[in-house]
Amino acid sequence: MEENNIYAAPQAEVLDEVNINYNLASRGQRFVGSFVDGLVMLCVTLPLMYFTGGFDGLSEGHQPSFAYTAVMTIISFVVFIGINFKFLKDDGQTIGKKAVKTKIVTNDGEPASFGGHILKRYAFYNFISVIPVAGQILSLINAVIIFGSAKRCGHDYIGGTKVVAL
Repeated sequence: MEENNIYAAPQAEVLDEVNINYNLASRGQRFVGSFVDGLVMLCVTLPLMYFTGGFDGLSEGHQPSFAYTAVMTIISFVVFIGINFKFLKDDGQTIGKKAVKTKIVTNDGEPASFGGHILKRYAFYNFISVIPVAGQILSLINAVIIFGSAKRCGHDYIGGTKVVAL
């Protein structure tokens, strides 16, 4: 006769969701992808800053105003999303991620939604740097978190995403 012990431990196999058919992107891949995205944005933002007076006064040690920096951050964010919108929406990739063969997925390996995941992670990544004094510290913390075992930055945790190699 079979015993039915309601206090016995469950016998089901527990699967670790972290290793579902994806290899996390290496830190090097993530760095190079971000670097490529930065170069693309430099081609847009440097001329924009030149023609809007963003470099005026730098040689005398004057920094642009907070308002100017905030407006430029918003414009840069809109341009970044505009350049990468189709890639992000369709494949979870930016130009840099395409170059290094990586993409953004949710923590459970599903395609990341543009509004729910991708926009949230990039908004956090772009706008924390505008916060006076603390922004630079938070940006550094955001980046340094990647050296943990999960290989995820702070904006990955905010967006509920991870970057995987293809």
